[in-house]
Amino acid sequence: MAALQGLAGLSSAERYDSIQLKTFTRWWNMYLKERQLKLEDLCEDIRSGVPGIVLLEALASTTGTKYNKKPKSQFQKLENHSTFLNVLKAQGVKLVNIGAEDLHDGKKKLVLGLTWTLILKYEISKFGIDENMILKWVRLRVGDIEVTSWGESFRDGLVFCALIQHHAPGAVDMGALNPNDPMGTLQARRCWLASRAAPGRSRHHPSPRG
Repeated sequence: MAALQGLAGLSSAERYDSIQLKTFTRWWNMYLKERQLKLEDLCEDIRSGVPGIVLLEALASTTGTKYNKKPKSQFQKLENHSTFLNVLKAQGVKLVNIGAEDLHDGKKKLVLGLTWTLILKYEISKFGIDENMILKWVRLRVGDIEVTSWGESFRDGLVFCALIQHHAPGAVDMGALNPNDPMGTLQARRCWLASRAAPGRSRHHPSPRG
């Protein structure tokens, strides 16, 4: 609750981006800590190009990528970002409308979008499925809510709530949710998750419906 109160005064889109930025920063740090790195401000701290390459090495459990470990000039930083993006392309990651300059400038929406792409590639692929298969699975479980992508379709939070409702009927009052109030929808999700983690609640729940 304190975190939500700290976002007072921001628009719904700005608050959503702020929460997403903090979440994605934690994801980067989960891997970077293996290499003794930690980011405080994702968009600012990746501008040297070093964290991106270190992240890829951690994800792939490799070392030896040639790059400027202590870049001083803008050219060296851009060179690092180009190396980072080229390695991603070589590994089959689809990159759309993002270049070395965008990462160097710390453009928030592009950095967030790239991070989500990395999560899809390196986390979800562990289970032997791709993002289109998961989107299809989601569509079959959220009724009439349109799901076209991992970006805009998930921004207002309705898809997440519909998934909760599918697997735990009655847990969310879908009729009370407003697609124009993503923070209200976020709070509904948080309340449900908190109720599942409440002290004294049995951890042995019935298996979710398929």
